[in-house]
Amino acid sequence: MNTIFKSSKLDEMQEIQMLKIEHYGLWLAFWGLLVITIVQASMKAPFQQYAAEGFLLCVLAVFELAASLKYGLWDRTGKPSLWLNLLAAFAAAAITGGSTFAEQRYWPGALFSGVFSFLLTFGILKFFASLYRKRRAKLDHVEEDPISNEEDDSHD
Repeated sequence: MNTIFKSSKLDEMQEIQMLKIEHYGLWLAFWGLLVITIVQASMKAPFQQYAAEGFLLCVLAVFELAASLKYGLWDRTGKPSLWLNLLAAFAAAAITGGSTFAEQRYWPGALFSGVFSFLLTFGILKFFASLYRKRRAKLDHVEEDPISNEEDDSHD
């Protein structure tokens, strides 16, 4: 196993358990930071008060995104689809539009922010889905080449 700690004292079962612990720890930190940042922002706290949490949240998000795309991974349970992208974009639009309306009581502004949020979220998801598909195709092609070369050599 390729790790930064070359002299691991863990057997395979312990290594799997350690990976599960790290997995849950990462997601606990991610969602915890998101909740803390949203709560502080909604309480009108000064930006300097929660800037560090927001920055760390962004670092975790970018790391998770970059690592997943590097290895051609999207999700454990599925692949990107138009329906899921639309659903996520609609949820973002509802949250953005609803919070804008609750704060300002101005429905044209809330509608505009909701539509803009929908388009932005949908566009970003489509962009990363296309990056995922390209990377997955490249990785699948690389994985298939050595097998096809061995089969070609055996016929000589």
